[in-house]
Amino acid sequence: MPGNATVRFKGVGGEPEGDRYRACRATLVGPGVNQPEPYEGYGGFVGWSGVTRLKSGRWMVTFTSGLWHATLPWTEEIAQDPACRRQFEEWEALGLPDRPAPRGGRAHVMHSDDEGLTWSLPRTLVDTERDDRHPTILELADGTLFCSWFGSRYPRVTHAFYMLARPGDAMWSQPMHPGGEPQEGSFGNGSAIRLRDDSVVWAISGGFGEEGPARVRIFRSRDSGTSFEPIATVASDHD
Repeated sequence: MPGNATVRFKGVGGEPEGDRYRACRATLVGPGVNQPEPYEGYGGFVGWSGVTRLKSGRWMVTFTSGLWHATLPWTEEIAQDPACRRQFEEWEALGLPDRPAPRGGRAHVMHSDDEGLTWSLPRTLVDTERDDRHPTILELADGTLFCSWFGSRYPRVTHAFYMLARPGDAMWSQPMHPGGEPQEGSFGNGSAIRLRDDSVVWAISGGFGEEGPARVRIFRSRDSGTSFEPIATVASDHD
Protein backbone atom coordinates (compact mmCIF):
# COMPACT_ATOMS: atom_id res chain seq x y z
CA MET A 1 0.00 0.00 0.00
CA PRO A 2 1.45 3.43 -0.98
CA GLY A 3 2.67 5.49 1.96
CA ASN A 4 0.26 8.34 1.21
CA ALA A 5 -2.83 6.16 0.84
CA THR A 6 -5.86 6.97 2.97
CA VAL A 7 -7.83 4.16 4.55
CA ARG A 8 -11.48 4.82 5.32
CA PHE A 9 -14.01 2.63 7.11
CA LYS A 10 -17.75 2.67 6.69
CA GLY A 11 -20.13 1.40 9.32
CA VAL A 12 -22.83 -0.96 8.04
CA GLY A 13 -25.92 -2.04 9.92
CA GLY A 14 -26.75 -1.15 13.50
CA GLU A 15 -26.05 -2.23 17.03
CA PRO A 16 -27.59 -5.60 17.96
CA GLU A 17 -30.29 -5.72 20.59
CA GLY A 18 -28.90 -5.79 24.10
CA ASP A 19 -30.21 -9.25 24.92
CA ARG A 20 -29.54 -10.80 21.51
CA TYR A 21 -26.99 -13.16 23.05
CA ARG A 22 -29.80 -14.85 24.96
CA ALA A 23 -31.01 -16.44 21.74
CA CYS A 24 -27.60 -18.06 21.27
CA ARG A 25 -26.63 -18.93 24.85
CA ALA A 26 -28.56 -21.19 27.19
CA THR A 27 -27.80 -23.59 30.02
CA LEU A 28 -28.34 -27.15 28.86
CA VAL A 29 -27.52 -28.80 32.18
CA GLY A 30 -26.52 -27.19 35.46
CA PRO A 31 -27.85 -26.07 38.85
CA GLY A 32 -31.63 -26.46 38.69
CA VAL A 33 -31.60 -27.16 34.94
CA ASN A 34 -31.90 -30.61 33.33
CA GLN A 35 -30.13 -32.32 36.22
CA PRO A 36 -28.86 -35.90 35.74
CA GLU A 37 -30.53 -38.61 37.78
CA PRO A 38 -29.20 -38.61 41.36
CA TYR A 39 -26.64 -41.22 42.38
CA GLU A 40 -24.10 -41.73 45.16
CA GLY A 41 -21.10 -39.74 44.03
CA TYR A 42 -22.97 -36.90 42.31
CA GLY A 43 -22.65 -33.51 43.94
CA GLY A 44 -23.73 -31.13 41.20
CA PHE A 45 -20.57 -31.01 39.07
CA VAL A 46 -21.07 -31.25 35.30
CA GLY A 47 -18.33 -30.68 32.74
CA TRP A 48 -15.97 -32.29 30.23
CA SER A 49 -18.49 -31.77 27.43
CA GLY A 50 -18.51 -32.75 23.78
CA VAL A 51 -20.93 -32.00 20.94
CA THR A 52 -21.66 -33.52 17.54
CA ARG A 53 -24.26 -33.17 14.79
CA LEU A 54 -25.45 -36.36 13.13
CA LYS A 55 -26.34 -36.71 9.45
CA SER A 56 -29.98 -36.94 10.53
CA GLY A 57 -29.74 -33.40 11.93
CA ARG A 58 -29.82 -34.51 15.56
CA TRP A 59 -27.46 -32.66 17.88
CA MET A 60 -25.85 -34.66 20.69
CA VAL A 61 -24.12 -33.22 23.75
CA THR A 62 -22.08 -35.45 26.05
CA PHE A 63 -20.67 -34.60 29.48
CA THR A 64 -19.43 -36.01 32.77
CA SER A 65 -21.06 -35.59 36.17
CA GLY A 66 -19.68 -36.14 39.66
CA LEU A 67 -18.45 -34.37 42.77
CA TRP A 68 -15.58 -32.39 41.30
CA HIS A 69 -13.18 -31.92 38.39
CA ALA A 70 -12.37 -35.62 38.82
CA THR A 71 -14.49 -38.11 40.78
CA LEU A 72 -12.58 -41.34 41.07
CA PRO A 73 -14.27 -44.22 42.93
CA TRP A 74 -13.92 -43.57 46.68
CA THR A 75 -15.05 -45.90 49.46
CA GLU A 76 -13.86 -46.80 52.96
CA GLU A 77 -12.11 -49.83 51.51
CA ILE A 78 -10.26 -47.80 48.86
CA ALA A 79 -9.28 -45.24 51.52
CA GLN A 80 -7.34 -47.94 53.40
CA ASP A 81 -4.80 -48.19 50.57
CA PRO A 82 -1.91 -45.79 51.35
CA ALA A 83 -1.25 -44.93 47.69
CA CYS A 84 -4.93 -44.22 47.07
CA ARG A 85 -5.14 -42.12 50.24
CA ARG A 86 -2.09 -40.04 49.23
CA GLN A 87 -3.53 -39.16 45.84
CA PHE A 88 -6.93 -38.40 47.35
CA GLU A 89 -5.41 -36.05 49.93
CA GLU A 90 -3.49 -34.20 47.20
CA TRP A 91 -6.76 -33.51 45.42
CA GLU A 92 -8.68 -32.87 48.64
CA ALA A 93 -6.29 -29.96 49.28
CA LEU A 94 -7.42 -28.55 45.92
CA GLY A 95 -11.13 -28.87 46.71
CA LEU A 96 -12.22 -32.51 46.19
CA PRO A 97 -14.97 -33.29 48.76
CA ASP A 98 -14.51 -36.30 51.03
CA ARG A 99 -17.75 -38.04 50.09
CA PRO A 100 -18.47 -41.63 49.03
CA ALA A 101 -18.43 -42.28 45.29
CA PRO A 102 -18.54 -46.08 44.89
CA ARG A 103 -18.43 -46.04 41.07
CA GLY A 104 -16.94 -42.60 40.49
CA GLY A 105 -18.39 -40.08 38.05
CA ARG A 106 -20.64 -40.95 35.11
CA ALA A 107 -20.87 -39.95 31.46
CA HIS A 108 -24.19 -38.70 30.06
CA VAL A 109 -25.74 -37.76 26.73
CA MET A 110 -28.63 -35.49 25.74
CA HIS A 111 -29.98 -34.57 22.32
CA SER A 112 -31.89 -31.96 20.34
CA ASP A 113 -33.93 -32.56 17.19
CA ASP A 114 -34.81 -28.90 16.56
CA GLU A 115 -31.42 -27.26 16.03
CA GLY A 116 -30.83 -26.72 19.74
CA LEU A 117 -34.10 -25.00 20.64
CA THR A 118 -35.14 -27.76 23.06
CA TRP A 119 -33.19 -30.60 24.65
CA SER A 120 -33.89 -34.00 26.10
CA LEU A 121 -33.13 -34.82 29.71
CA PRO A 122 -29.67 -36.32 30.24
CA ARG A 123 -29.44 -40.10 30.25
CA THR A 124 -26.55 -42.26 31.38
CA LEU A 125 -24.13 -43.04 28.56
CA VAL A 126 -21.30 -44.75 30.47
CA ASP A 127 -21.19 -45.95 34.08
CA THR A 128 -18.23 -48.22 34.80
CA GLU A 129 -16.40 -48.81 38.07
CA ARG A 130 -14.15 -45.86 37.21
CA ASP A 131 -14.51 -42.12 36.79
CA ASP A 132 -15.89 -41.98 33.23
CA ARG A 133 -14.64 -38.67 31.92
CA HIS A 134 -14.84 -36.51 28.79
CA PRO A 135 -17.11 -38.59 26.54
CA THR A 136 -17.35 -37.62 22.88
CA ILE A 137 -19.35 -39.10 20.00
CA LEU A 138 -18.37 -39.23 16.32
CA GLU A 139 -20.62 -40.52 13.52
CA LEU A 140 -18.70 -42.72 11.09
CA ALA A 141 -19.26 -43.12 7.34
CA ASP A 142 -21.53 -46.16 7.70
CA GLY A 143 -23.65 -44.55 10.42
CA THR A 144 -21.84 -46.23 13.31
CA LEU A 145 -21.57 -44.04 16.41
CA PHE A 146 -18.09 -44.04 17.95
CA CYS A 147 -17.94 -42.95 21.60
CA SER A 148 -14.58 -42.34 23.28
CA TRP A 149 -13.69 -41.36 26.85
CA PHE A 150 -11.14 -42.15 29.56
CA GLY A 151 -11.66 -43.93 32.85
CA SER A 152 -9.66 -43.39 36.03
CA ARG A 153 -9.30 -44.92 39.48
CA TYR A 154 -6.89 -44.63 42.38
CA PRO A 155 -3.93 -44.79 42.56
CA ARG A 156 -3.15 -42.97 39.28
CA VAL A 157 -4.62 -45.58 36.95
CA THR A 158 -6.07 -44.16 33.72
CA HIS A 159 -7.03 -45.82 30.43
CA ALA A 160 -8.63 -44.62 27.20
CA PHE A 161 -11.81 -46.47 26.18
CA TYR A 162 -14.27 -46.53 23.31
CA MET A 163 -17.50 -48.25 22.38
CA LEU A 164 -19.61 -48.54 19.24
CA ALA A 165 -23.28 -48.44 18.29
CA ARG A 166 -23.79 -49.92 14.82
CA PRO A 167 -26.76 -48.80 12.67
CA GLY A 168 -29.87 -50.50 14.02
CA ASP A 169 -28.28 -51.42 17.35
CA ALA A 170 -30.40 -50.64 20.38
CA MET A 171 -27.41 -50.69 22.72
CA TRP A 172 -23.74 -49.78 22.77
CA SER A 173 -20.99 -52.38 22.63
CA GLN A 174 -18.91 -53.22 25.68
CA PRO A 175 -16.05 -50.78 26.38
CA MET A 176 -12.90 -51.54 24.38
CA HIS A 177 -9.26 -50.43 24.43
CA PRO A 178 -7.55 -48.86 21.38
CA GLY A 179 -5.07 -51.35 20.01
CA GLY A 180 -6.93 -54.19 21.72
CA GLU A 181 -5.20 -53.83 25.09
CA PRO A 182 -5.04 -51.28 27.92
CA GLN A 183 -2.86 -48.27 27.11
CA GLU A 184 -1.34 -47.50 30.52
CA GLY A 185 -1.75 -43.90 31.66
CA SER A 186 -3.69 -42.88 28.55
CA PHE A 187 -6.15 -39.99 28.39
CA GLY A 188 -8.55 -40.26 25.46
CA ASN A 189 -10.13 -36.85 25.93
CA GLY A 190 -11.11 -35.02 22.77
CA SER A 191 -13.05 -36.37 19.82
CA ALA A 192 -11.61 -38.65 17.17
CA ILE A 193 -11.87 -37.41 13.57
CA ARG A 194 -13.01 -39.06 10.34
CA LEU A 195 -10.71 -38.58 7.36
CA ARG A 196 -11.66 -38.22 3.71
CA ASP A 197 -11.01 -41.93 3.13
CA ASP A 198 -13.47 -42.69 6.00
CA SER A 199 -10.79 -44.01 8.32
CA VAL A 200 -10.87 -42.85 11.95
CA VAL A 201 -7.92 -41.13 13.64
CA TRP A 202 -7.78 -40.80 17.41
CA ALA A 203 -5.09 -38.86 19.32
CA ILE A 204 -4.49 -40.13 22.85
CA SER A 205 -2.13 -38.49 25.35
CA GLY A 206 -0.43 -40.03 28.36
CA GLY A 207 2.57 -41.92 29.65
CA PHE A 208 1.64 -45.30 28.14
CA GLY A 209 3.53 -47.04 30.93
CA GLU A 210 6.84 -45.48 29.91
CA GLU A 211 9.22 -43.24 31.83
CA GLY A 212 9.59 -39.56 30.98
CA PRO A 213 7.18 -36.82 29.90
CA ALA A 214 3.73 -37.61 28.58
CA ARG A 215 3.42 -38.05 24.84
CA VAL A 216 0.66 -38.24 22.23
CA ARG A 217 0.03 -41.50 20.41
CA ILE A 218 -2.02 -41.50 17.20
CA PHE A 219 -4.27 -44.50 16.50
CA ARG A 220 -6.05 -45.24 13.22
CA SER A 221 -8.97 -47.50 12.32
CA ARG A 222 -9.80 -48.53 8.75
CA ASP A 223 -12.72 -50.79 9.70
CA SER A 224 -15.23 -48.41 11.31
CA GLY A 225 -13.74 -48.73 14.77
CA THR A 226 -13.57 -52.52 14.94
CA SER A 227 -9.81 -52.29 15.49
CA PHE A 228 -7.19 -49.59 15.95
CA GLU A 229 -3.45 -49.58 15.36
CA PRO A 230 -0.86 -47.02 16.48
CA ILE A 231 0.57 -45.11 13.52
CA ALA A 232 2.62 -42.32 15.12
CA THR A 233 3.91 -40.90 18.40
CA VAL A 234 4.52 -37.24 19.18
CA ALA A 235 7.05 -36.76 21.99
CA SER A 236 9.39 -34.10 23.35
CA ASP A 237 11.38 -33.30 26.48
CA HIS A 238 8.26 -31.96 28.21
CA ASP A 239 4.61 -32.99 28.63
